[in-house]
Amino acid sequence: MLEMQREIGKLSKNKNTVILSADESRINRETETRRAWLKKGEKTVLKITRDKTGQSYFGAWNHKSKRCHLVQLVWQNQKTIIKALTEITKLYPSKDIVIAWDNARRHKGKELREELGKGKTLQNIHLINYPPCAPDMNPQEHVWNYGKEMISNQTFATFDELKKKFELSIKSKVFDYKIPEFVLR
Repeated sequence: MLEMQREIGKLSKNKNTVILSADESRINRETETRRAWLKKGEKTVLKITRDKTGQSYFGAWNHKSKRCHLVQLVWQNQKTIIKALTEITKLYPSKDIVIAWDNARRHKGKELREELGKGKTLQNIHLINYPPCAPDMNPQEHVWNYGKEMISNQTFATFDELKKKFELSIKSKVFDYKIPEFVLR
């Protein structure tokens, strides 16, 4: 973690650099009950929806603005991650972008590496990996948890309603998170 802090610390000194913590997540149209009050002595019926509808997302939390960018993904693989990163570069056209994320296989693959570097699609992106087995270090994980909490313990008439609620809850909030022991100057 200290190595990562030093690297981001150096990169953040450049005023033209945007630092994002990123990750992917998926929501499904299956009722998720995280807590419930049950009446003692009465029969309790929990109504749930169990269809196979789902939506994957790429999220990138900006360390300076404290806001999260969301990109819908068809699936979570290298091709869709490359498309999501391309969308992120459009948001910061003349900036250098540092993406800090986990060590998922799709974050290190050949297809992705081929798109990095001078003259390539993702030439302005610099990738940094969080240490293995440290998901709580990534603020984007906390953003996902918040979004999922906003749609839990509810039933939605349609999957589109669920997606709208999830997306709005994330896009409309300022997430004042910090990476533990993380100092950006």
